[in-house]
Amino acid sequence: MIKRPLLWIALSYILGCLLYSLPWMVVGGILFFLVIILGILYYHCSMSEYETNSKKGIDSNLLSDIHKIYKMFLQELKKKRINREDRFLLLLPIIILFAYNRMNTIIEPTPFDTYCERTCKATVEGKIVQITENERSISYYLDHVTLYPNLDISIPIKQKLLAYASLDSNFKVGNTVQFTGTVSQLSKATNEGQFDSYRYYLSQNIRYQMYVETTKCIDNSSSWYASALTSLRSKLAEVYQGILPAKETGIIQAMLLGEKQVIDGEVKNLYQKNGIAHILAISGLHVSFLGLLLYKFCKKIGCSIILNTSIVTIVIISYGIMTGFSVSTNRAVVMLLVSLFAIVIGRTYDMLSAISLSALMILIQNPMQLYNTGFQLSFLAVCTLAVFGEVYEKLKEENKGKNDGENKVENSNRKCRHGDSYKGKQKRNEEQQKKFNIEKLCIEKLLNLIKMLRKACINQKLDNVLLAIDESLYRRFKLKESNRGKALQASMFITAITAPILATNYCEIPSYSILLNLFVLPLMSILMTLGVVAGLMGLWWIDLAKILGYGITCILNIYEILCKAFAKLPFHLVLTGKPSLAQIVFYYGMLIGIIVIVVITRRRKLIYLVAFLWIVLLRLPTSDLTMTMLDISQGDSIYINTPNGVSILVDGGSSDVKEIGKYRIEPFLKANRIRNIDYAILTHMDTDHINGIMEIMERMPDVKQVSVMNNGQQYILKSLVFYDGQVGIQNLILPKTSLVDETYTKIEELAVRKGIVLHYFGKGDVIAEGELTITCLHPYLDYNTDSKNDTSVVLELSYGKFNALLLGDLESGGEKELIKLLKGDSALSTNQPTLKKKQYDIIKIAHHGSKYSTTEEFLTYYDAKFAWISSGYNNRYGHPHRELLERLEKNQILYKWTVKEGAITIRTDGERMWEE
Repeated sequence: MIKRPLLWIALSYILGCLLYSLPWMVVGGILFFLVIILGILYYHCSMSEYETNSKKGIDSNLLSDIHKIYKMFLQELKKKRINREDRFLLLLPIIILFAYNRMNTIIEPTPFDTYCERTCKATVEGKIVQITENERSISYYLDHVTLYPNLDISIPIKQKLLAYASLDSNFKVGNTVQFTGTVSQLSKATNEGQFDSYRYYLSQNIRYQMYVETTKCIDNSSSWYASALTSLRSKLAEVYQGILPAKETGIIQAMLLGEKQVIDGEVKNLYQKNGIAHILAISGLHVSFLGLLLYKFCKKIGCSIILNTSIVTIVIISYGIMTGFSVSTNRAVVMLLVSLFAIVIGRTYDMLSAISLSALMILIQNPMQLYNTGFQLSFLAVCTLAVFGEVYEKLKEENKGKNDGENKVENSNRKCRHGDSYKGKQKRNEEQQKKFNIEKLCIEKLLNLIKMLRKACINQKLDNVLLAIDESLYRRFKLKESNRGKALQASMFITAITAPILATNYCEIPSYSILLNLFVLPLMSILMTLGVVAGLMGLWWIDLAKILGYGITCILNIYEILCKAFAKLPFHLVLTGKPSLAQIVFYYGMLIGIIVIVVITRRRKLIYLVAFLWIVLLRLPTSDLTMTMLDISQGDSIYINTPNGVSILVDGGSSDVKEIGKYRIEPFLKANRIRNIDYAILTHMDTDHINGIMEIMERMPDVKQVSVMNNGQQYILKSLVFYDGQVGIQNLILPKTSLVDETYTKIEELAVRKGIVLHYFGKGDVIAEGELTITCLHPYLDYNTDSKNDTSVVLELSYGKFNALLLGDLESGGEKELIKLLKGDSALSTNQPTLKKKQYDIIKIAHHGSKYSTTEEFLTYYDAKFAWISSGYNNRYGHPHRELLERLEKNQILYKWTVKEGAITIRTDGERMWEE
């Protein structure tokens, strides 16, 4: 490891980036001890005496080893012997400190943040460096940005700004433009499992987003090089659109041009569920293939090594710029260029050093790439492949030598024990070995003959043919010598290493991706060859390119058939939930332990144990009651999970966040490893309470109607058998009210179509799950009102000594009914229970904090320790109103607001309550 300085430097830089959230005092302490440790390691590695002693063997006692090292350290310190090759180790603390400062510089607030809390109107000037287009808008990436919150103030920004403009705007890369519109800060993930836009866009070096209202071109000069690449990209896209069906066009454009926005959503989802979505991104596979294909082509036409390398370098870098230079592309380009440079200078290519150099180049530009999922998956996979290759070859050589010795002894023993019977077996083995040796000898002789013919050959074309035959025979011969299980083991090992990243970011793992990739990857070289050739050929002769398009369509159809076949297998997708840090550490500890055991015992088959390690990542159930109010902006959604594992979702909707179910509610449920909601309760039919749950219901598959009729129609819910990436609902509870509108009826029909069991909740109805009791306090069927809000289901939760009150959007009319209930003079029938004055641990404030709800009189009868308020930032209703907050303060009720806190979670064991 010491012989790879780039690897040590890269690891030190990554450590410095990870320490950015720690205070200076902690970082200083870490650096102090690191200097001491590296100093000892530095001298320890430069001691020839220690190396001699290590060959003889040092006492296994740890204290004895430390004492000997310390004594030799003092001796060498007196001699002042320094090994120059290891001097870089003493620079590692400085590198860590540099990375720490670099990361803090990237994330520190800008002066513009003081003018823009979240969103504000502003004017922006900048230079366009990249353009992408989708169905709804054009995205302009601006660099060298200056922000003008008003005419008198200009604020330069080091990072980029992403501007969304209308499709009729027409600018080119290199133009300097002035945009006016709404600038917004990047939003952080406020719910567990939610996509973190802040980290993602900062990893792309983007600081702000903007929705453009007016545009102006200040300088129309553009880069001919960038314009040429953009034009080539557009023309290639037109070629693919002309030779392929729409679905296949999107796949090829994503695969070869980096245009992910045009890919069909169904296909993308299918590939993700089966673990082959990596083929849709410009990655090392694509760059390496294109680079080596061009390198071999230039070599065959007689280009010199320097000219060949120069051509490949220019083309690959241009390809990276044209496709947007994603993190995986950046890594692959650097590694390819390092390998080509190694050929030019006649040095050995070291894969780990190339990976380290690539990581350094990326992270020095932008340390936030460290938190990019693509960066993590890409580098972990390639590092694993490099280390696995070295370990595998070492084990193979050692096993070969060991087996040769054991075979000689065993053959001698068998010969003595079995006599003539052994002679027959030995004869058969010798015949098989003889057959293999004859084949090997023939191939070697043929290769030597081809080599002699190439030396005597004058014709260049004939020499190229002989070279192709030589390479083909060599590959076939090497393939026969290789271990058949190596590809499977490598794929399995990469999957095991990257499993915690997938579980943390996506909360699910495709269990058959190892096998599926063995079918998919061999066809990738053919698919990419056809795609590249068809795209370039289509620029001149579109009809001929259509012939190649049939081959592309055929391979993509095979991929789709394979994915659908694997998707029908049970447990093809495992919902892990978001594992804890302790689980991830334990997982990697077990993984390292298995590797160590394999290396020590020389039993490579034990490596197959890593295929089952994902079980460690399954989110563990809790023994307490948890209650979470999700941050879904202007809306309501409360999730309750019982110690028995029963999941309850009260409302789920938002009026200002699109696809709230897909982007906030479902990710939260998956992070908590909830594949089925046991009870979904809709308090009333306002959009900001129901649209997220309706999204979940609509994505559930329709049920099959059973021929047997029993008390009406009977249905089978097929979506609940195996997890397929979709969250399901088993029971839907609606308010028991006479105020039934079109939305109410639509939800009933949707629930029946999806096979969801319908219930109607009215005053006095109860859900009992273990020690948890949920009682409906309002409404009742005969309650007359014209307000949908006043028909909101009011729920009282009781778990041991803990209790909570959820008010939905209840207004003053419904609150008066609850007050009557406590006073004991309710207008309802006498069999309804009469309750005393209540004090709750938590009250979910009604109607997002409206001044007309949760009145002073209501708080007199329904007191609480804490109040929860769910509403959106700067919403048009002004929620929560100041009058409501003053009432809470007057009654000494502490309140928490999702805008300030994000998602709010409490946990209780029935005796005490604490916040997570």
